[in-house]
Amino acid sequence: LKQRGALLAKGRLLSLQFHELFKNDLWFELGRHANSMAQLLSKGLKSLGIKFMVAPESNQIFPVISERVLTKLSDLYAFSTWKKVDAESSVIRLVTSWATREAAVLEFLDDINSI
Repeated sequence: LKQRGALLAKGRLLSLQFHELFKNDLWFELGRHANSMAQLLSKGLKSLGIKFMVAPESNQIFPVISERVLTKLSDLYAFSTWKKVDAESSVIRLVTSWATREAAVLEFLDDINSI
């Protein structure tokens, strides 16, 4: 890989991607969107009475959700179980990105509310 120049070519491709991301503050715009979707999600969860392991500050949030809700929620969504709090609840990790649509966040909140 290193001897035939492939690593150099991959480095060039990676640097081009970063070059485009830093143009016109695109990197920051994408980050703002991911963070605003996480804020919308966390506010919605708080309004449903859901607590958090740590206060939401970025595009990753860690709500504490009951096992009963998680069982039903896992049929609809993919998420990471971060840690078990007790026999009745666990912390899950939810992450938003530049591609997260507001409609998807609202749909998730509706689904968790109906459960």
